[in-house]
Amino acid sequence: MLGQTPLSVAGSLNTDATPATLNLNIKSGDVSIAEIARLLSALGVAFAPGTAVTGRINADLQARGSIDRPALTGVVTGRDLNISGKDIPQPVEVKELHLG
Repeated sequence: MLGQTPLSVAGSLNTDATPATLNLNIKSGDVSIAEIARLLSALGVAFAPGTAVTGRINADLQARGSIDRPALTGVVTGRDLNISGKDIPQPVEVKELHLG
């Protein structure tokens, strides 16, 4: 659980290999993207601090291979996505998104 966001991560990480390898399944139900965006921002992965991200997403992803270049497969869907902030000249609005 990430804040109020149910997020499931299952699988393995092999640190005996060089580089380390992973085999992970990452799933979420229909959840708010705001908590996930805050975590990714804090880790320096996605959005700059102060960026507001709202909307709903659903993810079912697999990450496999070396930790420095994992292969990602699966599906991410989203709806009513809004991204705004001081570094974004115009708010970005996406009514529906399907990646897979």
